[in-house]
Amino acid sequence: MTNISIAPYLEKLRQIQEEIARANPNFPANCCTESALKAYKKIGLDIDAGKLRWQDHTWNWDRERNLYVDITAGQFGLPDIIVLPRKEAIEKYAYFPNPTTRKNVLAFTKPSKTQTRLEEFYAWQREFYDEILEVS
Repeated sequence: MTNISIAPYLEKLRQIQEEIARANPNFPANCCTESALKAYKKIGLDIDAGKLRWQDHTWNWDRERNLYVDITAGQFGLPDIIVLPRKEAIEKYAYFPNPTTRKNVLAFTKPSKTQTRLEEFYAWQREFYDEILEVS
């Protein structure tokens, strides 16, 4: 369980969840990139991306405290908010960061980009992983 001394921004994370849920009734499903981007803008948490339990996913990384912060993990049957030391998050919940995916998420989520750019990113990501699966 996360305590407020480990993550002093826990209340802000809850506010971000509520804000996105008001705009998207399917929250947290398919809201990971939007949520990670809001946590980056409002709290300053870095964006990370890769796989969570073999699903494409985006989350945040508190580099100062070396914590993985995920406010959309609930879509995978996990706690609504995960704030854990990076190593523990990888071991306990099977987070697999991917620097290439992270780079592409960042390229497609710059503030000046529109939602269309995010949709293009998701299409590219699906094609990329489909190719990998065909080869293996």
